[in-house]
Amino acid sequence: MLFGLTGSSAAGKSAVLPGLRSRVRALAVYDFDELGVPSDADETWRRRGNERWVRRALEHQAHGTDTLVAGRSPPAEWRAAPSAPRLDGIAACLIDVADDMRIARLAQRRARHGWPPEALVSELLAWAAWHREHADDALVLDTTHATVAETCDAIAAWIAGLRAAA
Repeated sequence: MLFGLTGSSAAGKSAVLPGLRSRVRALAVYDFDELGVPSDADETWRRRGNERWVRRALEHQAHGTDTLVAGRSPPAEWRAAPSAPRLDGIAACLIDVADDMRIARLAQRRARHGWPPEALVSELLAWAAWHREHADDALVLDTTHATVAETCDAIAAWIAGLRAAA
């Protein structure tokens, strides 16, 4: 099964990956951006990346391991990948955060790493709103007041529940 962890920047997707690696057995955990992000990344690039991750999930599936990929792809894009029908299943979780907290987290990133530029913040907020509107049947986790450990526990419980139902 492929578990897609989606959401806009500063929601907490990358922060939970180490905890998920240690909490969930038989789960290969990846950050979508591990494949590299070109300066002109667009929807076409993202869809090609989805297909690459779906193929990797199929490799893991053949060995009895599920895959979790954290990135910005909405659930419908995972399901639209050409190889997706060969997966045992696809489930999505939207990691979200209140806009004021997202702005604060983005400001911390900018202070530490110089990214994102101030001009990009409104675009990231719009992308977050778009994700909320297109969550489809995804589990929505609000990380505004949750610790990383609490968010990891919630995602681990979600995965365990889906596995038990399969």
